[in-house]
Amino acid sequence: MCTNKAWEFFLQGKLDEAEKLFKAALQEAKEAFGLRDPHAASALNNLVCVTVDYELKIEITFYFPF
Repeated sequence: MCTNKAWEFFLQGKLDEAEKLFKAALQEAKEAFGLRDPHAASALNNLVCVTVDYELKIEITFYFPF
């Protein structure tokens, strides 16, 4: 799965790229293990992390434009 590269993008603030790779990892986990498997749960958790961070970034930018 492509989660290592996704985390690199996430840590660099490249949230769009990270999101794409986390979505791909989730799809792979669903197809390989099924939705109820811990691999799929972990992939979904990773996707939620990047989504929440992205939404927080938008909210901060709205209230504190630089």
